[in-house]
Amino acid sequence: MLTKPLGSGISTTALKRGQLSDADRDRVIEIIATLNRAAAEALDGLEIHALTDVTGFGLVGHLLEMLKGSQVGARLFVDSVPLLAGVRELAARGIHPGGANRNWKRAARQVDWPDGLSDDWKITLADPQTSGGLLIAVAPQDPDRLLERLVAAGVPSQAVIGEITENTPARLQVVRD
Repeated sequence: MLTKPLGSGISTTALKRGQLSDADRDRVIEIIATLNRAAAEALDGLEIHALTDVTGFGLVGHLLEMLKGSQVGARLFVDSVPLLAGVRELAARGIHPGGANRNWKRAARQVDWPDGLSDDWKITLADPQTSGGLLIAVAPQDPDRLLERLVAAGVPSQAVIGEITENTPARLQVVRD
């Protein structure tokens, strides 16, 4: 699960370049300013297998670190990943932090990308986040309970974005939903 939309690095880069609308600026500031406390408190009493915040290594980098530490693989449902408005379009225009390229290249050997997935998607999944959300590996019996709690707590995003697999340790398979 992921508790905040991706794209803060791309959005703030666009802001620095004068390429972000006022509405999108306000939304990215709101997301960055939102603490992860409510999301963390929603985890109480649930069986959590792994947890990290998504920051400088982007979603793909942080997920790969979780997989490596746990010796499992994962499938990432790319179409379920929440995004800030317009970030893929910005990435397609080359507006993104340099760290996104480094993250993408670092992860490339451990990620199976679906045929035809555009580079703007790959950059967005590797976008270094400022005050990113929590990436949560929750036990199979608890996702619905966690989703209910996250909604009730007003967490910005409550998205099931993938699943852990037992085969192919430390390997990430990105799939279309």
